[in-house]
Amino acid sequence: MKKSTILSFLLISSFLLISTSAHASMYDRIKENVGNRIEKKLENREERLEKKEALKDEIKSKVCDDITNRIDERIKKYDENHDGHVTAYNKLKTRLQELVTKLEAEGKDVTKLKADLVILQEKIDAYSTSKAAFIQLLKDSQSLACGESEGAFKEQVGTIQEAHRTMMGKAKDIRTFFSTVIKVDLRALK
Repeated sequence: MKKSTILSFLLISSFLLISTSAHASMYDRIKENVGNRIEKKLENREERLEKKEALKDEIKSKVCDDITNRIDERIKKYDENHDGHVTAYNKLKTRLQELVTKLEAEGKDVTKLKADLVILQEKIDAYSTSKAAFIQLLKDSQSLACGESEGAFKEQVGTIQEAHRTMMGKAKDIRTFFSTVIKVDLRALK
């Protein structure tokens, strides 16, 4: 019996020794496997963050390019229209001068119309100056670094909008002056 007890004791202790060492190696493998998965997840997270930043930069760049293109188009449009508006107002003034010359040759009193022509020229010059200043403000806004000077760009946009309102007011002033003063003076002469 003693041999069987000793044998069973040896058998059980060897089994326990093997199982604890198996558990220990299994624990080490699980720990290593979990560690590897955590490292992979961290690497994937870092890659996703880098991709997100790259996408953010790409979107920012595209928005900046779009804004720059829109500003370029507006500058081009206003440059083209500026010459056309000033030319139209100067043609109006020229036709009015020819009419004054013709009416003066007929012996009519055109002193009011001559004074109106001087005022009209001043208004055309003021409009031309205002529009040139507006266009220059648009061009200056291009020099602001997109995305880096947001506060300065917003201030510039406010200034541009105010200059645009001023310019449009001066154009309206020319039309109003023509319809309320010059046309009345012309009707009085006929």
